[in-house]
Amino acid sequence: MADTSDHTSSKLAERIRRWIVGAGYILGGWAILQSALLLLTWGLPFNRYFRIEVLTPIHRLATASWLVAPLVLVAGCWGLQQHRRWARPVLLTYAVMWVAGMFGAQAVQFIDSVSGAHGDLTFRQLLTMALSGFDLAVYASVFPVLLVLCLLRPEVRDHFPEFRSGFAPIINGE
Repeated sequence: MADTSDHTSSKLAERIRRWIVGAGYILGGWAILQSALLLLTWGLPFNRYFRIEVLTPIHRLATASWLVAPLVLVAGCWGLQQHRRWARPVLLTYAVMWVAGMFGAQAVQFIDSVSGAHGDLTFRQLLTMALSGFDLAVYASVFPVLLVLCLLRPEVRDHFPEFRSGFAPIINGE
């Protein structure tokens, strides 16, 4: 009975690993392509200034985070595909960077919109416009949240050595 349970757990862990690698490559590649087109078309998105000065550095940090996150995702997927021990912490880092970048950028946009940056709109119009951006951040964060949930599942985490918790494999050079 224990062998059947271990075999089922191993199959589940392997399926989840393949799903993470495949989806990660697709979403990471798409995000890299989209970011490259954004940079080629519009230039650096860091030069945006806001009515409230403290929002500018927050926006720059959030933007840098979501621009770099897809590269981290692809690196983590490659590591996971190659059974590298550093893959799990790298993928968890990607998830944090992406979600923080998306919600950080949307929070800045929200504050800027509500502060009256868009002229003669009513408060309800400003609030609706500001809140609509959070929908995109929520949708864009579905994969990173699912990724974290998968990487934290005990049957997945304990099955692969590369899913060990912590950053010890990176620090120790394994």
